[in-house]
Amino acid sequence: MTETSKEVDPSIKANETAKKVLNRLWFLIGATLVLYVVIGGLAAKIYSVSQENTEAICAVRAESEKRSATSKKFLEEHPRGISGISPAVLRRGIDSADSTVKALSTVDCPAPPAIPGTGVETETTP
Repeated sequence: MTETSKEVDPSIKANETAKKVLNRLWFLIGATLVLYVVIGGLAAKIYSVSQENTEAICAVRAESEKRSATSKKFLEEHPRGISGISPAVLRRGIDSADSTVKALSTVDCPAPPAIPGTGVETETTP
């Protein structure tokens, strides 16, 4: 054999290189698609958890609004408090409930339902 017959034809080398590049490209495309699916799944899970958290925060805020309204009505009906519960204790409870409502006011919640017997039909928090 001559020296020139041992050399590989450049077109064969180019063809092999192109196949390797194409295989790597398909691998990268597949990996990218898998990552998109994983990221989409994570985004859906994060959204679901955020909705659950928002519902929980809204429930706490609604309960605090209800507690404040009923305590204010109770204090109006019993300005001197009752045995074992002074007006100061009632006011501290009202202040605490109002602070909770204020702290959670940035969360976008539906309007709370009417609170029967308190005179508070609905309160909308900005």
